[in-house]
Parts: sequence; C-alpha cells; structure tokens
Amino acid sequence: MIEKLINKLYENSLVRESFYNELIIEVFFEGNSKQFDLKQKEIEKFFSDKKIKAQENTSDEQVKDFMRLAVKEAASGTMYIREGVCFFVSDEEFKFLLDGYLDVYNFLQELFLAFEEVKSITNFITFFESNKSELKRLFLKIPKKQLLNFINFYDKNEKKFITEVKQIFGVNKLDKEILNNFFTTSKQNISDEFLIDKKTLNKWLQELFGNRFSGRKKIYLPEYIEIYNTLIDEPKEYLDVVDFPKILKRIHKGMSFNKTFIAFLTNFGTENDKSTLLKIQKEGLNDFPVYNSINKFPYSLMRKFTIELGEELDF
Repeated sequence: MIEKLINKLYENSLVRESFYNELIIEVFFEGNSKQFDLKQKEIEKFFSDKKIKAQENTSDEQVKDFMRLAVKEAASGTMYIREGVCFFVSDEEFKFLLDGYLDVYNFLQELFLAFEEVKSITNFITFFESNKSELKRLFLKIPKKQLLNFINFYDKNEKKFITEVKQIFGVNKLDKEILNNFFTTSKQNISDEFLIDKKTLNKWLQELFGNRFSGRKKIYLPEYIEIYNTLIDEPKEYLDVVDFPKILKRIHKGMSFNKTFIAFLTNFGTENDKSTLLKIQKEGLNDFPVYNSINKFPYSLMRKFTIELGEELDF
C-alpha cells in the first residue's frame, strides 16, 4: 500500500506549491503570509548555513528511494525531504524546521506508521485498538485553533481540494475510484486472513453475495471492507471505529469456526459426545445447504446457525 502511494505521489506531485502554501498560511499562520515568509527565510537560511545544496540530475529511483527511507526513518526526526532530496538533520534541527506544526506532524506520523504496518483489516483493527490511547493523546495535543483553521479552509476551498486529490491519484472522480486505484487485494489474501482455503471462501461469498464475486481475481478496497464486515459483523460498506472493540473480541475467539466448535458452543455443559452433538446439529440445520457443503464458517453464518438452534452468542 505504501509503495503504491509513493509512486502516485511521485508521478503526480503531492500538491501544487501555491495551494500548499495557501493551506499552510491559513492553518498554521492564521492567514498571515508575512509570518509564513519569515519562516521560509529561516528555513532557507538553515540550509544555507549548513551549506546543503540539492543534488542535480537525481534519478527517479533515487528520489523514490529517499521517500521509502523517509517512511521508515522520519519518526526519529532524523530526515527532512526538500525539493525531492533527502537531508539528514539532528532532532533539534528537525523540530526547528517543523516549529509551529510539530504536533500535527506527530499525529499524522503515527497514523502513517499504522498504515505502513497494515496488511489486512484484521491487522488494522488490532493495531488501532492497541494504540488508540496514544493516537488520542497525540490528537488532543494539536491546537484546536489549527483544527478549526483547517476546517474553515477546507469549507472555503472544497473544490480545490477535490481537484488536487484527483490529480494525485490520476482519476476523474472521487470516492470508490480513488480507493480502487490505491488498493486491491485478492481472494487468496482474504482466505489467509480468515485461516481457510480459497475454495471455502468462494462458498462463503456465494452464500452471502450470490454470483457477485464469481471468477473475480481482484477485490477492491470498498468491496474488501464490505466482505469483511459481512463475514465478521454485518453488511456495511465502511469501517466504523465504534465497532472495533466488538470485532476485536470476535477476532480473539477465531477468524473461522468449525462444526465441532459450534456444536459444543450451543450445548455448553452437555454430557453428549461429539458425534451425537454433530448429528443433532446437522438435523437442526437441515434448512441450510451451505452447512453440509463446507466444514468452516465465518462469524456471521455461525450466528445464523446458533439462532436457528435456539441459542444466542455472547460475543
């Protein structure tokens, strides 16, 4: 995901300088362009005093390498990228360069590192729940005035923002097209996430979505989110942080559940043996053809089964 973003940012340029400067002036300098100019001169003097000169004839891959390195090292405050060139600076120098918006940087950096580690939605939810206190702490350190300035600036320049985002990702419209362009996964990846084989996943998708994903090799991000929610919670096309604690509890129970697990779950404390319980369960789920076609099920199907068997889940 990060590699795709680096390529997109490099190919299309993050934002045009004039718009970027306008945003910085409004959010961090209260609209005072003179203060912004003074800060720019300070930064220019900083580089001049250090006698740092941008490399000429830097290759495309060198610039991308700098960006990749920055992703890994920026959290330590040892790098600064300027005009496509990566410079090493001390922690104090880095704080000087970001003076006035270091709190915003620290919060965004924490988010960025989170996404760098994300390999799946399960991974993201686990990371978010483990680090939400730190994210909240960093977010609350951001001056409210800066947040309000950004909201006001966005409200006044919404069309400009949309134009810039379109150019970053090289698309004609927003919403799902951007997400499709930015991230895709596969049935194999989803199968691995839920600890099943691809044949079983196809059975799940057929049961829950009909033929919608038949023969598909690529799964786009909005579809992946919808599939994930449908399997582990309820059909939704978005991730809601309010649901994360509930989903995490289910993740800890298991990503998929076999027939034996369901049999003992719905007959807690029984003296019947495994074979007896499975026989009773099969008879009780006679109206669910999918039950006989596979051996593992997602949370959502298991919940349907338990309700049919007259039980309720506590997770």
